[in-house]
This record gives sequence, C-alpha cells and structure tokens, in this order.
Amino acid sequence: MKVATGLSEGWAAAAAADDAPPAHDTTSHPDAWVDLFRWLSGEPAVGVARLDSGMRITEANAEFLRQFRRTPGDLYGCPFLDLLHPGAGVRARRKFARLSDSRRPQMLDRMAAAGAAPGEPAFRCQVAAVPIRDVLERLVCAVVLVKPEHAGDGSVAHRISFGEVDARILEGIAAGESGAQLARSLHLSQQGVEYRVGAMIRRLGVHNRASLVSKAYSLGLMDLGAWPPRARRAQAG
Repeated sequence: MKVATGLSEGWAAAAAADDAPPAHDTTSHPDAWVDLFRWLSGEPAVGVARLDSGMRITEANAEFLRQFRRTPGDLYGCPFLDLLHPGAGVRARRKFARLSDSRRPQMLDRMAAAGAAPGEPAFRCQVAAVPIRDVLERLVCAVVLVKPEHAGDGSVAHRISFGEVDARILEGIAAGESGAQLARSLHLSQQGVEYRVGAMIRRLGVHNRASLVSKAYSLGLMDLGAWPPRARRAQAG
C-alpha cells in the first residue's frame, strides 16, 4: 500500500502554497483507508475521520468525536466542511475540491473549526486529508486528520498583529461596513481608510477585502465565534 508520508509530523508544512507540486504517492486501493485509519488513530491528540466521495463523515475515531463533542449519530452523514468556521469556508472548499485531482495526493492546511457546541468558541486546527482512489484513480473516499493548535504552536498570529486603528478597520470590513462608514466612525478621510486597507491586503498577501477577512480568520488574527467581529490587537510594549 502506498501512503502519503509526513502527516503525523512536520505540521508546519500545512501552510504550503496552493500551487505547490505534489510530493508523495497516495493510497491506490479502495480498502486502503482501513489500515490508514487504524494507523493514524494511534497518533496522540489527533482526530481522524473517514469521508465519502462527497466529503461527508462516515466514520470517526474517539478523539475526533471528543474534539467536536458529537456522537456518531450526530456526526455521521454530516459534511466535514460544515464543521469549519464560515471564515475558512471558501479556502477549505477549494482545497478539498482539489482532492479529486489525481495529481494531488494529499492536502495540508491550517483551518478554523466551528465551536464544538452552540455558544462555544471556535478553534484553530491543522488539517490533513489523504484521498483514497480506485485503480482508475477515481476518488473513493478520504481520511482526514484534525489537530487543534495551541498558543505555543508557533502560529502566524504571534508574528502578525494590527494596531488599534487597523484592527477597527478590519472589524468594520468583517461586519460589512463601507469605506465611507469606517471613515466617519474613525474620524479619518475615506482615502486614509482605503490606504490602510490596501496596506493590510498587501501585508497578508491577498487581493481584496473579502479575502483579507478570510485570511485574517484563518491566521487567528480575529477572534473566532465573536460578533460583532473582534480583531486581535498588537501587544503594548
């Protein structure tokens, strides 16, 4: 059985670029997920689930159920993407859609998961997915791993932060405010607001306001589950 390697260690590679070339072979037998699922379930603090070709959960280990505080009856049949925070939705859908490409043997990324229960805060996690294919290279199912991140994991959020004005602008964009509205509430010119928005867009390497907010959530620069939106400020001193 051929298995994508490097999944149980080296999680920092999860931030690899979308267009990075595939590096490893994947499993190529429809029943290969059984041994892979069993093997990965032995990794500490890693939730493991089997997804069908429609990315719906069909089986999960005890750690996965614990992470999301669900029972098999609640979780099985649920689309995996429904467990992710809305701010990570567009990027996650694109990543998982690419699993159907036989040239992409695995997916690694940092994502934000929704709260484990209604009213509970969301959490950031590292996600890996290994597609299982038949002999014709058609996607049969996928095995997905979820490993929650903690403050000491070297998150990008500890290296990027915003001052008070930029944080308030980011919060306003996330809440749907226009540049004119932000200018009035912050006592700035509209050109000044647009300049700061452009600087944040360039800093995070994105192309527009929507992707700025999505990237900020995915990097942990905004508090997940908070409404009105709340951006994390730079630490004083």
